[in-house]
This record gives sequence, structure tokens and C-alpha cells, in this order.
Amino acid sequence: EEVWSLCDALRCQRYDVFWSMSLYADWLTMISNFAGVYCLVVLEPSNALHRSFIAAYVARLWLSALYILRGLEHLSSKMLPVIFAVKETGVFVLVVTTCLLAATHAYYIIGRNSKINTLYMSFAKTFRLGILGDFDLYELETVDTVYRPDPEGVLEPEDPSPGPDYIPVHVFFYFLVAGVTIVLMNLMIGVLGANFESNEKKANVLVIRERAHLLAWLRRSLPYAVWRFMKRCCKRCGCKRKEQPEEKEEDQWLFVVSRCKADEQ
Repeated sequence: EEVWSLCDALRCQRYDVFWSMSLYADWLTMISNFAGVYCLVVLEPSNALHRSFIAAYVARLWLSALYILRGLEHLSSKMLPVIFAVKETGVFVLVVTTCLLAATHAYYIIGRNSKINTLYMSFAKTFRLGILGDFDLYELETVDTVYRPDPEGVLEPEDPSPGPDYIPVHVFFYFLVAGVTIVLMNLMIGVLGANFESNEKKANVLVIRERAHLLAWLRRSLPYAVWRFMKRCCKRCGCKRKEQPEEKEEDQWLFVVSRCKADEQ
């Protein structure tokens, strides 16, 4: 399908398609699909890398099946506001991601003396603290809980002594909780809600536009080209039924009108 779309663009002399990010996304999707099918059919799924490709392929099939439902009449008006609300939150997600990467780098430098504090572990701890609100201050300090026997011989946990990174880790903890966990996460919920509400008001416009995109995509798709080719072959071979007196059909056009943001305010 992606190869056919590229050939169709070249046939129509639309060379700007090479600068479109959607083209690269389609080719990346095609490569991942090919890798998933190849690992599923040809290779053995005992390898962890092969299973990863298969898992990505299966997950994409489910998401594609959900996304194609946006053309249905009873689902599109409810589904499209959700999809567009998530898309319009991309800039805010970029801000949150940058803050998390900055915090990860800072925490990695703080715990540089610890051998277990790798770059990935630094990101995992920062993600847990910033996004999920899950934390353990002793784990952030990379110190272990001490177990000492009580008079009866039962091991009881005891808080470890402060490590060398006690003060920097606690300063990092308070700044990350205040800046990301509290402020940015609550702002993201508000931004998502505002985007969903604004897109829900123009749901009819989004439905008409998406249906127009689907029609245009189907008309340029490979199955439609194959169907037209078979239809022409049948006409040349005389495989069609006796025609009724032909009536001149007028061209049918689909016009889509949508409001700009200035008109909605």
C-alpha cells in the first residue's frame, strides 16, 4: 500500500510528498509490519527480539482496527474528539518529556558513584516519581534497608543511615514532585479536558472531514486500482451484461467546509 501511494504521487508529479512526515511514518509502519510477519511465519518466536517484533505487530493491528472505526456513523462523533484531543496535547507532552529527561540526567549525575544507578535505572526511577508518584527515598539514595535481629532472633527492618547523596537526592525529590508530579500532571489533565471539550463542540466538522479523507484514501488505494483494472479487463473481454440505454451521468463531487479557529471564537 505504501509503495502504491508513492508511485501514485510520482505519477501525479507531487514531489512534495518526499518532505511529508506521514510518508516516513507509513514506511516505518510497513517495515515494522514486514518484520512482525516475517518473525511470526519464518523465524522461531523463542528469541526475545523476534517476540518483540511480533508483539509490536499484533498491538498495531488492534490499534489500526480501532482507528478504522472512525468512519462509522455512530462511533465517529464520539471517537474523533478523543483522537484529536490527544493529538493536540503533543506540545505539552514534549514539555513533560523534556522535563523528565532533564531530571533523569540530573539524577544520573547525582548517583554517579553507585554502580547500580545506570542511565536506564535513573530514567525508571524518575518516571515512577514524576509520572506515577511512586517513590522510595532509600531507593533514590541507592542505600539498602538494614535487617537486625531482635531479642527473639527475628530480623526486623531498620532505616539505614543517610548516605553521601542524602541532601542532593532530597532536593531533587522535592523539586521533581513539585514541578512535574503536582504542577505538570495536573496541567496535562486540564489540557486534555479542554482539548476534548473544544473538539466535541466541532464533532460534526471532524466527522465530515475524516470521511472525506477516507474517501480520498480509498480512491488512491491499491484495492481500488485493482478493482478498476479488473473492471476495464471485463469490459474489453465482453464479460459485462447487456447494457441498458446509457444515461449521461454527471460528475459527483464531495465538498467539505470546516471552520477555522478564528471563526469559532
